Amino acid sequence: MATSPTITARKKVSVFLPGTERHANRKRYAALCDAGPTLWLARSSAELAGAQPGCWTFVAASQTTLYDVAMTHADRVFNLTDEVRLPRMSRPAFETTAETFAFCCVADAQYIPFFFALVGNLQNVHPGPLEIHLLAVDDEAERAARAQYPDSMLHLYRMSDVWTEGEWARVGARPIASQALTSKARIFLEARRRSSAEAVFLLDLDMYFFRSPARLIREFGEDHTMFFPQWSDRFTWARLHGIFNSGMMGARKGSEAFLSWWSRACWISCELDVASGRFGDQAYIDQAILFFDGIRIYREGDEDVAPWNLATLGAKWDGSALEVLGGKSVGSYHAAGPDALRIFEAKYQWDQLAAVFSVLSDPNESLALFRNTLEQQRLHWPELDRALRLRKLFEGRTFLPVAELTPEWVHRATSGLGARVLARIDDLHRAYAKWRGHALGFPVESENAFWIQLQKQVMTEQGL
Repeated sequence: MATSPTITARKKVSVFLPGTERHANRKRYAALCDAGPTLWLARSSAELAGAQPGCWTFVAASQTTLYDVAMTHADRVFNLTDEVRLPRMSRPAFETTAETFAFCCVADAQYIPFFFALVGNLQNVHPGPLEIHLLAVDDEAERAARAQYPDSMLHLYRMSDVWTEGEWARVGARPIASQALTSKARIFLEARRRSSAEAVFLLDLDMYFFRSPARLIREFGEDHTMFFPQWSDRFTWARLHGIFNSGMMGARKGSEAFLSWWSRACWISCELDVASGRFGDQAYIDQAILFFDGIRIYREGDEDVAPWNLATLGAKWDGSALEVLGGKSVGSYHAAGPDALRIFEAKYQWDQLAAVFSVLSDPNESLALFRNTLEQQRLHWPELDRALRLRKLFEGRTFLPVAELTPEWVHRATSGLGARVLARIDDLHRAYAKWRGHALGFPVESENAFWIQLQKQVMTEQGL
């Protein structure tokens, strides 16, 4: 991304640079994999010939930052004929500072790769020490975090550390994803109580930082809590999901009353049911401004930028830097899903590399990371894009069970007989859509365009 990311390698990984001949690629790659973990590094779509979709395949153009990270952090680099040895990448030079950035997160075993990537990202952009508070939802996440950061400033919490036995009887009955959502406010409260830092920030694991967020500590003024607006491109999104985003929040001393209230609200209910006015932990924070003084709303528009507000904020992305509001540099991006500018792809390429070079034995075992990796790769891989499109179409149009999304299913669907069958189905679906007169795209509604313009106008008038 904008800086030269570094990764602390916890296992030896080889990098394979393929050619364009499928059989030769597969033969050489298989031999390398027999000797240990090997990352297939494709510099173009043509070099995917013979590869398999998934976390062990990486697509990045030469002389890009993420390409250089993969090359220089590998134990060995091979092409089809020669082994290439490269010097290790040194950490970017920063001015030293004693300022600590304290933050807290929640992760289970499926999402621990994203936690590793977030920590690595913050290590790259923040020149001072980090104070890390992690709530490990399950034992696997706890073990992985301890192995990855044995000597760091990591404060690790179990569920029993933040919930009483009586409280856990209610929380523990929920699905694990709901347990994590329910517990965000609680770990925020615990981290704030235990930390001596000026401010503690709650961060979702899909946040990416282009600069140190420690500057935000000086944005509180006299207030104790900082909210970041949702800035929604659709008026209905603002009504359904709320006007503030819980993926990034800040708290100083004095915020404990609000955090305790928020935690109790999530304990009562933390459902993702927008029809009932519930949107996980985020549903409640709109109400906080009614009950608590001391809440600062950060209105600059250059933090917590996200796919749902790129049009309103006038975002521009050149592959390394993101700007909004006529040239204002963005400090953080909330990569919650694919976007037209392909920022999501770059962010989750970083996550993929962080996972590959981490203590994790096989990043493909994280379904969450695997899904996001496929979203990156479908932009370069027509067979993969077709398989994922038809899979989503089948899920939405039928009540029949769909095969689990695994590396094995993806391999079958993108090669051999599976790919030929899906190609024929795709042709039939296009012919049917044409016959019925169905548009395959999604036109922008005129009233939504007016809403975006209205928001841009008031931002300009207010000097944002």
